[in-house]
Amino acid sequence: MRLFGLELKRTGSKKANAALAPDWIAGARWLSGQDFHAMVKAYKSWIYVCANKNATTMSKQILNLYAAKPKTDSRVLAPHKAVSNRQSKYLMGVSQIKNLTSVRRSKEIIEVTEHPFLELLDRANPFMSGSDILEMTTLFQELTGNAYWYIVKDEVFNLPQQIWVLPSQFMRVIPSKEKIVAGYVYSQFAEEVPFDADEIVHFKYPNPNDFFYGVSPLMAVSDAYNTNENILRFTNALFTNMARPEGVLQTDQVLSEPDFEVLKKEWRAAYGGPDRARKTAVLQKGLKYSPITMTPQELDYVQGRGVVKEEICNAFGQSVALYSEKTNRANSEQAHLVFLRDTIQPRLRRIEETINGVLMPIYDQKIFVAFDNPVPEDRALRIKERESNLKSAYSSINEERQIEGRDAVAWGDVPIVQQNMIPLGAAPTSPADQSSSSSEGQSEEDEDAKAEN
Repeated sequence: MRLFGLELKRTGSKKANAALAPDWIAGARWLSGQDFHAMVKAYKSWIYVCANKNATTMSKQILNLYAAKPKTDSRVLAPHKAVSNRQSKYLMGVSQIKNLTSVRRSKEIIEVTEHPFLELLDRANPFMSGSDILEMTTLFQELTGNAYWYIVKDEVFNLPQQIWVLPSQFMRVIPSKEKIVAGYVYSQFAEEVPFDADEIVHFKYPNPNDFFYGVSPLMAVSDAYNTNENILRFTNALFTNMARPEGVLQTDQVLSEPDFEVLKKEWRAAYGGPDRARKTAVLQKGLKYSPITMTPQELDYVQGRGVVKEEICNAFGQSVALYSEKTNRANSEQAHLVFLRDTIQPRLRRIEETINGVLMPIYDQKIFVAFDNPVPEDRALRIKERESNLKSAYSSINEERQIEGRDAVAWGDVPIVQQNMIPLGAAPTSPADQSSSSSEGQSEEDEDAKAEN
């Protein structure tokens, strides 16, 4: 089979026995009602801005490989390193990871530093790196709701050797009576390339109306996109003077054709072009100039683009504060924080879950992937929490340093307490009692010293 001009060899798929899909869809090419080709062509204007921001932000995220050790003393052959307390706490807080069987049964989680999958992420195929793959995967999902990885495997161990992101507008799902999805077909230029189900990793956004295809943010705001396109066309027509003239010259006299052409030529020569704008016009022969202004309805069309922009941004999980020059720094930083937390992080979770469910079992049931936390920690809140923990003796200095990912210090194991803090129910000690106790202790020491002499 040839794909992208390359000769690629493929492996067969295994057949299941259980009948899970109804007869009427088995073997049929399930076509979505969504026009994926039109969605990809809509990659412009605010659709480009919003989809590209999500895709480029996703491509900057770091994907790590971890292993779940069933026993603390279990031997791991691959090069690895310990996971910091902060990272371990973050991983166990991610429900998709915490619910993995291997993680639930593990005693320790370590980070794998060398592995064939990590090499695959570094160079997914001869033309694309792992970040390129992640960016294109996100981009196709933002536009069409679907992204497809074609996994090229070796013939000996059947392990992934390359990853290709196939253009989702050319991919179609083939339902199966036994496995729900029998395979996929790539159709372009009257050529069809079939794929088995285990050759494709299908990423998709949730879609309550279609089991086989995801729904994209673009599809959700298709009406807003069409409105935006119409407003752009109208605005361009105004600027290029195609919708109507800026004004008219009126006269009560009847102009001959030669006089009319001379008048047009002289008017353009005197006042046409940006360099002659705002010049004072001198009219003769009873000519009157009447400007044509925009109607309130037309002004609403142009101003309405701001409303459409906000709707498109919100559909892609973004706030207009990310782009507004009038937004102050505090609001801009808050908008970026919300964007990372509510938009990027859920998208990372979906990709993690798909990779862990489809690709990782090919290597080992005990390994899994996870992105670093994309949301920066609230430093002000963390400082207050640390100070409160130390003042209340809730934790020691070394325990707080471990949370920060720092090495322990020799003097940091004992919690710090205030002098006026006593155990519950104990009688408070007055300064006089403390002085008396100190004097008694000193006297006993003096007597012991005399006895020794």
